[in-house]
Amino acid sequence: MWLAGAAGARGLGHGHLLGTCRRILARSSSTAAAGKAATGARKEEEESLLETQSGALYKDESVHTPAVIKKLGWDPESLRVKDATNFNRWALIPAATLNHMCIGSIFAWSIFNTPLTRLSGVVAPAANDWLLGDVTVTFSLVMGGFAWGAVFGNRLDTYGPRASCLLGATALASGYICAGFSASIESLPLLYVAGTVWGISNGWAYVPPVSTLVRWFPEKKGFASGCAILGYGGGAMLTTSLYGPLTETFRKVPEYAGPADSLDFVNQDGKLFLDSAEGLREVVVATKLDLQSAGLAEIADAGAYFVGTGSTGVAEVFTALGLGYGLTMVATSMMFRLPPHGYAEAMQSRIEAETQMAAPLPAGAGATPEDAQEDKKPVTVPNITPAESMQTHHFYLMFLGFGLSITPAYGLISSGKLMMAETFGSNLPNIVTAGFTSSFVAAMSMANLSGRLFWPTASDVLARYSGGNPFYARKNTYLAMWALSPLCYAGVYWGVHECVREPSVLPLAVFTGSFLTLLTSFGGTTASRPALMSDAYGERSMAVLTARQLSVVLPAAFLGPQIVAHCREASTHSAIEELSTHVDDGAFHHAFGADKNVLPELIESKTVTISRLMDLVPAGVQDPTPFLYDNAIVVLGGFSAAALCTKMMLTPPYKPRK
Repeated sequence: MWLAGAAGARGLGHGHLLGTCRRILARSSSTAAAGKAATGARKEEEESLLETQSGALYKDESVHTPAVIKKLGWDPESLRVKDATNFNRWALIPAATLNHMCIGSIFAWSIFNTPLTRLSGVVAPAANDWLLGDVTVTFSLVMGGFAWGAVFGNRLDTYGPRASCLLGATALASGYICAGFSASIESLPLLYVAGTVWGISNGWAYVPPVSTLVRWFPEKKGFASGCAILGYGGGAMLTTSLYGPLTETFRKVPEYAGPADSLDFVNQDGKLFLDSAEGLREVVVATKLDLQSAGLAEIADAGAYFVGTGSTGVAEVFTALGLGYGLTMVATSMMFRLPPHGYAEAMQSRIEAETQMAAPLPAGAGATPEDAQEDKKPVTVPNITPAESMQTHHFYLMFLGFGLSITPAYGLISSGKLMMAETFGSNLPNIVTAGFTSSFVAAMSMANLSGRLFWPTASDVLARYSGGNPFYARKNTYLAMWALSPLCYAGVYWGVHECVREPSVLPLAVFTGSFLTLLTSFGGTTASRPALMSDAYGERSMAVLTARQLSVVLPAAFLGPQIVAHCREASTHSAIEELSTHVDDGAFHHAFGADKNVLPELIESKTVTISRLMDLVPAGVQDPTPFLYDNAIVVLGGFSAAALCTKMMLTPPYKPRK
């Protein structure tokens, strides 16, 4: 009955199906008795395995579905459709994609770095403003929320996709709103609390839509997981398009004090002040590059601005995005349903029937259809429990490889906009504008998105046409992705240095292409993971194991951004110390209200910056800004090379059965 139902859902009529069965039976009648016995024993064993496990969700008997979820009809059994022929499984794809676009909005974090590090100064960082390394911790906490999936992984299947995604929606909206409030009162601890709450949405709402699609599309696992996860990569594109209009609505330029060279500054504890009728008032000095990076070059002039008189608008932007994304996730979660029991087996039987119907009879006497099709038969991976899976060293080798691969990608994502502005802004100012860097963030999202669709689909095609164990097709796909990464880091490094030597569009194009290819590989790495886990350990525990694998995001998302921030900060200090030696002592004192002997204090208070020193040094002195990320690029490239080595060592955890 189920086979006929599944066939009807795909246009295979009952009469056509019966004809196929007769043809298969006719072929089987030509098989020798011994072959029949062996084949029958094998098929009986396979059917027994499928019948006992039937692709059922892994369920931890110690975890029970809360009564309120059952009462609302959101538990897994209540969400199962009765007849798959009357349900359009393709309608679940846009719901899952949109859900992931909401939680994937964190990938646009680099657009928030500049306003969050200028909450008081707005046009330039003030002394009490946060550092890049301070605010990227929030990005790490949000991405590290995947660890919640490892903690609550056994509840994801028990609660069901609808309840899990509703919990994720609540966490996402609460985190965004809390982040907005922390920015309005400039509380860094509260910003970290917001990141922690925000990250819970990754733990609860990331895996359930993916596993739901994989169960509805058992014959297209890579495609199904890619369709959902591509939304996660595309979230930054949506957020970037919303960020500009929202920022223009809520932003306020601070009070202008005048051109810097016409003012007499007073320096106290490294901070700059101006004497006014209201007493000493703190100011920041913004150069043209500062205004360009803040997106204010067209509406503000270079010079001094009073601290605390303007607003970046980021608090209101966070609040608006949180409300919008939260409501969207609530709507999409109500669309999730689960397939009936036995659906995956019925789909597999239908595919086998179509394959046998299309295959020509082998020529020559004595040849049997079973022998001809033996090499192309799909393999069956034991559906084992998560506890058994985690006893294999392969699980931890995959865990390590994923961590080494995604760590550098998180470093790039957290600072992508700022990196583009600082490495090319001074050499190609007419091209790399504020609008260009915002478009670059959108391009980063598109690359991430395309990788999440292309690479899993490519692994599906490779698995389908290579035959045998699909695990090797997944592994070869990963080898291709990860082999590209070290080469791309070399391209990023070359592009920066070549543009300094000879400014042109070519180095920018090489940098951009290499950078985006890295994010394409990152997207493919994350999107192909569910299919790899399914082929390695079986579908039964796929959701739980994927959630536990995702816990590696916590250290990776913290380490990657911190590597970039630390290397940039160290290079910035060294560059400032070097540039200050080229500045006349009198000009230095006039500009900063203090002598060079207090340079460390001036650096700490953000009074002395590279952009301000470049206005004071003699002509011909090289601007060090493009080289601030050199050390970071080298370190990140080393991580990607190590990840490639782990994948080369990986073998299937279990020998599959035909």
